[in-house]
Amino acid sequence: MDGTFSKSPPHFMQVYIIHAVLFDICVPCVFCLLVNKKALTYRHIFLELKEKAKERGKVFSPITIMSDFESGVIPVLKSEMSRISNTRKSYKFPLNNF
Repeated sequence: MDGTFSKSPPHFMQVYIIHAVLFDICVPCVFCLLVNKKALTYRHIFLELKEKAKERGKVFSPITIMSDFESGVIPVLKSEMSRISNTRKSYKFPLNNF
């Protein structure tokens, strides 16, 4: 999971992206335009993902989550994702723009 602030469109604070790892390839799966970084906003994302999975006969319940540190999302992950065995932080590295 990762968010970027510099590329968000007007009227939005953040583009929040949820990726899945499939055969060692990181695949972006969910793109969210957020108006703030509050825990309630992140909770809404995960509740929607759970509901959409349920509609499709699936369960949204990841075992491992990697996220950079965002104070609003960490408590939500701990409360909403009960199966998580390992929450790790990853860090953003600046990319060269060519």
